[in-house]
Amino acid sequence: MNADPPTRLAELEDQVRAAIKEHESTDSALAATRPRPARRTHQGPTT
Repeated sequence: MNADPPTRLAELEDQVRAAIKEHESTDSALAATRPRPARRTHQGPTT
C-alpha cells in the first residue's frame, strides 16, 4: 500500500473542509428556523 502523495492529501483535505463548511452553513440555517430540542436522555433524572 503506497502512501498518498501530498497533493492528493491536500485535495482530500480541501474536499473535507468544503463539506464541513457546507454542512455548517446548512446546519446553522436549520437551527435558525427550527429550535433545537433540549433532550438529555443519557443524563438520567435529577434528584
